[in-house]
Amino acid sequence: MHDTQKFLMRRYLLGAVDEGEREQVEERFFLDPEYHAELLGAEEDLVGDYLENNLSAQDRNLFRRHYLATPQKLQSVQLTAALRRYCSTAETETTQVKVLADSNPQSRARLSSVPTWRFAYAAVAIAALIIVSVTLTLVFRKQRGPTEGDISRQLRELNSPQSAGKTPGASIVLLPVTLRGEGESPNLSIRPGTEVVLLILVLPRDDYPAYTISIQRDNDAKPFTIDGLPATNTAAGKALSLKLPAWFMSSQGYAFEVKGLTADGSLKSVAEYTLKVHP
Repeated sequence: MHDTQKFLMRRYLLGAVDEGEREQVEERFFLDPEYHAELLGAEEDLVGDYLENNLSAQDRNLFRRHYLATPQKLQSVQLTAALRRYCSTAETETTQVKVLADSNPQSRARLSSVPTWRFAYAAVAIAALIIVSVTLTLVFRKQRGPTEGDISRQLRELNSPQSAGKTPGASIVLLPVTLRGEGESPNLSIRPGTEVVLLILVLPRDDYPAYTISIQRDNDAKPFTIDGLPATNTAAGKALSLKLPAWFMSSQGYAFEVKGLTADGSLKSVAEYTLKVHP
């Protein structure tokens, strides 16, 4: 294992990586058997360093705040510590018997009576705890769905100029609230199998070189933001093209706020839009 890879694994286990690095580690864990085994080994080494007090003060604090934050990990480390004490006791007993046997040939038979199988049992038990701990953590994280960081990154990538992306399976033109009035929000139905939805947000005017769109869903505590979008010519006039993953467009209400980037780098509100999505 390369030193950089080993370093990344340890930072991941300590919760000291960014969203991109975290996704990279977790994807390889599930797809690459060799990487899977190496990450389990890295976690076993980390737990060992913690129990043997070999971590720096900073890493020890990270270990306690991040790694031990879940009940499963805390219990795993506690059991590992207990097994290590058990193994250490068995080793002490074996050493004492061996010393006695070396000093008294008549006592050598006692050495064979010491349950040395306990060493192997303890080692296997510790390894099993590590495997179960890290695997359950990653599986639960995948079942929980994408984090806010995952969603923000996917939205930026889907709307970046370099992204060719997939052909939208659904689209709708949205007028600013000030132009269409305060009536019912436009409705959008998304067919099963759709992967990308295209929203065309018509601008009341085009005064800025780039725009920012804030997306607020009814069920979210805070909006998602996409920066650096240029205006394009459409049949309805100057507009912003916004691509969203279909899984992001659940049945609920949406509010969009467009802001323009001024010459001094500040943002100025341009228009607001609303939308309701139905199954």
